[in-house]
Amino acid sequence: MEERNSVTIHESDQVGEVRIADEVVAIIAGLAANEVEGVEHLGGSSMTGRKGKKNLAKGITIDIADNEIICDIDVHLDYGVKIPQVANDIQQKVKSAVENMTGLHVKEVNLHVLGIKMNKTN
Repeated sequence: MEERNSVTIHESDQVGEVRIADEVVAIIAGLAANEVEGVEHLGGSSMTGRKGKKNLAKGITIDIADNEIICDIDVHLDYGVKIPQVANDIQQKVKSAVENMTGLHVKEVNLHVLGIKMNKTN
């Protein structure tokens, strides 16, 4: 059985513990990033594309240390978008979604723009 990385959230008034797997955090980040206008798809290959969403954690690496999250996202953008603005929107949306859903602090959201999708006009 494969062991997954996870973070344990301790609450002093709870009867147990809650563990969140890295993959769950990556899926949350992927869903948030895909909602940003101008994102063509996440990950290195354009095989599934944005609409395919088969692997929601594709192109996302999560590192959790001391209850802080560092998220690296590989992204392809649409042609003609303002890259700094789209990058900022992705960072803010991912940070907000992950922090709201997990209660953990997002220290960094690092984007790696791997390509631009050219739209066919014919």
